[in-house]
Amino acid sequence: MPHLSPEAVLILTSLLLAQTRLRSRVSLYQLARSTSLSMATVYRKAAELSRLGLLLKLGRGSYVITPRGSFYLATIALEDGKPEQVLRAAVARLKNDWGLEEFTDEEVEAYVRLVSIGLQKLGRPPLGFCADDFGRTVQVLLPPKFSGYDVVDMIAQHLGVPTEMVKRAERVIAKAILEFFPSIRLPDGCRSVVIPHGEYGLKLTPLAAYCRASGYTLGLKCTYGRVALMRIFQKDENKGNIT
Repeated sequence: MPHLSPEAVLILTSLLLAQTRLRSRVSLYQLARSTSLSMATVYRKAAELSRLGLLLKLGRGSYVITPRGSFYLATIALEDGKPEQVLRAAVARLKNDWGLEEFTDEEVEAYVRLVSIGLQKLGRPPLGFCADDFGRTVQVLLPPKFSGYDVVDMIAQHLGVPTEMVKRAERVIAKAILEFFPSIRLPDGCRSVVIPHGEYGLKLTPLAAYCRASGYTLGLKCTYGRVALMRIFQKDENKGNIT
């Protein structure tokens, strides 16, 4: 897949690790010291990375890595077997930038792995992938059509991965779906994303839900929620069947 130059990757990686360690913005001078590159090279590569949306200049020569930059480093870490600390730092940044503090690092890493596989399936390089909007990233995981079967199985079949890989990221996928698609708020305050399928769209598949009892799930596992959806959509016995 297309890559940045080794110098650009080194600068981006150093910025990520320094930002993780210092928990603050990082200056070009600090990057030059940590990479042993000249200030001219660091300045030139930083400008290039900024144009690509991988880092953001905050003023006075200080920079932070963007979600797009963290995602890119995570994908090359997964592909090339980079040091574990790079993958951990990238996942931690994405967890923070995507607002996923309620999930474990392992769940976020599993999600990043699936998105990387989805991009490969589409023939799209991660370098140009817009990871700044968390909800939008889920698009590369979803099959073009849902036929009413188990959502976890459908995503696994679409990506060509074991269902266990999808289950490890299930809660994060569900949250992304709820952020990206319009959702229905049920009488008990829970939310669900529902899509029509079948002839004339007479059948409904809950893609994801957030339920007070079950939390984030793919599909809709809550019996009360399924009954509530049937009451909302079912106009007669032949319409609005929940699958």
